[in-house]
Amino acid sequence: MVMVPFVAHGHLNQLVHLSRLISTYKIPVHFVTTTTHIRQVRSRFQDFSSHSAASNLIHFHEFRTPPFTSPQPNPSNRFPAHLQPAIDSSLHLRRPVTELIRSLSSTTKRVVVVHDSLMLYVVQNVKSIPNAVTYIFDPVSAFDTFWGAWERRSRPFPVDPGMLKRLPSSDGCFSPEFIDFVNLQIIAQDGSHVGELFDSSRVIEGEYLEYLEREQINGKKKFWAIGPLINHVDVDKSTFKVSNNRHKCLQWLDMLSQL
Repeated sequence: MVMVPFVAHGHLNQLVHLSRLISTYKIPVHFVTTTTHIRQVRSRFQDFSSHSAASNLIHFHEFRTPPFTSPQPNPSNRFPAHLQPAIDSSLHLRRPVTELIRSLSSTTKRVVVVHDSLMLYVVQNVKSIPNAVTYIFDPVSAFDTFWGAWERRSRPFPVDPGMLKRLPSSDGCFSPEFIDFVNLQIIAQDGSHVGELFDSSRVIEGEYLEYLEREQINGKKKFWAIGPLINHVDVDKSTFKVSNNRHKCLQWLDMLSQL
């Protein structure tokens, strides 16, 4: 398997956790991103050291991007626009990622590529590799994915008007430059992927996954809820206790993190 995350930690970390989960089934995983982000992953997750068991099944491939200059963060902006140069630099991964997948395809029967929904531009040439298939990984909720696709398609069918009224406006959430980057990904989406994976659960978001499946908002593809993807921690469950002082939602998340 080949993992192609987007170059932002909220996105990248989810595919790190998925890589670790897949590696427990003795399936080799090739994790592909920039040199900078590979270094940060290694510093954050100590079990990826050269002496760990995971290092035998999870292989990191780091690719350099052209130098860029990031402006200072502007706290008055809702969107971290200072990251845009780093985001744009990810477009240069298209060629090396394609070459890596092509090389892997020559030594194995099937290559499965799981890529962030914001890396469609980078993986668009994979469809030319006969024994490679791609799956889109949606790091955001099925709720968000549905509403975004529903709006892009000019609201093709009626939905709960009460929910529609409660949705906050997305105006000002994203910079014009980031919207251009997203549109580039949409243009690159040609429908050749097998389906979409969500870091979600049908218990939580079944309604919106069913919307996506029934109405085929994102094309006639399959959808899988494979989450929540969380960092596995080995603990003695008999001694684990949840503080009653925390909100019940946080207590629930505390319990999930120990499963």
